[in-house]
Amino acid sequence: MKTNNDISYNFQYNVIGVRMLINGEHYIQKPRPFYESDLIKIITGIRRSGKSVILDQIVREIRDKSDNIINLNFEDKRVSANIANGAVLITYL
Repeated sequence: MKTNNDISYNFQYNVIGVRMLINGEHYIQKPRPFYESDLIKIITGIRRSGKSVILDQIVREIRDKSDNIINLNFEDKRVSANIANGAVLITYL
């Protein structure tokens, strides 16, 4: 028999899981056909609207199929310290 804690945990997990699945799937449907193209993809939106979350979902989806993806976070000091300009970035890529 489940305790109240088990029921609460499962309900919370299911609600969060469904919310993320609906939002994520809705927003990654449009760029999905362009995964294989050489076009540059740009995600725009107001602050704190979930752009990074959508990008993380897309990266995970592509990595499930291929290792041919690079994701650089220039706000991470370890990345920005090693890539000082465009020439260094191109050499890295």
